[in-house]
Amino acid sequence: MSSGGGTAVHAEEPNQVFTLDPMVVTATRTEKRDVDVPASTTILTSEDLKATGAQNLQVALGRVPGLVYKTFAPGGGAMGTMANEIAIRGVSNGTLIMLNGSPMNLRGKYFLDAIPIDSIEKVEIVKGGGSVLYGSEAMGGVINIITKQDFKNSVTAGVGNYGQQKYNATVNADKLSVGYNLEKWGKVDTISRSHDKGDKHTDMNSSHKNNLFLNYKINDNWNFLYNYCKIYNYSSARN
Repeated sequence: MSSGGGTAVHAEEPNQVFTLDPMVVTATRTEKRDVDVPASTTILTSEDLKATGAQNLQVALGRVPGLVYKTFAPGGGAMGTMANEIAIRGVSNGTLIMLNGSPMNLRGKYFLDAIPIDSIEKVEIVKGGGSVLYGSEAMGGVINIITKQDFKNSVTAGVGNYGQQKYNATVNADKLSVGYNLEKWGKVDTISRSHDKGDKHTDMNSSHKNNLFLNYKINDNWNFLYNYCKIYNYSSARN
């Protein structure tokens, strides 16, 4: 799955330029004009993702119409045995998550809250059944995450309420790029409440998300990406 903007074609006569329709590779696995793609397709650029104000992909996708994710912790984090499952059009356990075109679902589990917005080039979302082409895990639809190949040197930091902290640094040296992202939350009282066995509250004591990536651009068509994620979520229950 990939997409591109319109291609400019220059005629033999000077000052004549024609722009073709954008080409999209989506549910049919063949290149088509965007107006000819039968499935409902949404493309989110890096600018679109940043405009959501989210720090990671999980929270950003939760703000897309037709997509709902299941979680209770702030910042899109999973708590205990929970899993951050994305449902497209209300179909549970029917979303295939792909990273650069390769499936990343592991027994239906994935952690999109560990992927920082800064490392994503765009996200392609195909809403509707895609089991014929992609298997049973695509009954609700497909989400393809395309990571960046070209990075710029940057350093960012931010703080907020509830002990929020964010630190990001990216270093680029010709074909090699290395980046590190850290997100932290402090104590948040009563992120969930249960009345099944008395009045039980669940508090989040702290949350740490570490993301380290290494990207080596072999050429314009091939690149090597290594991504390491580690998440710590600490919670406690009280009556």
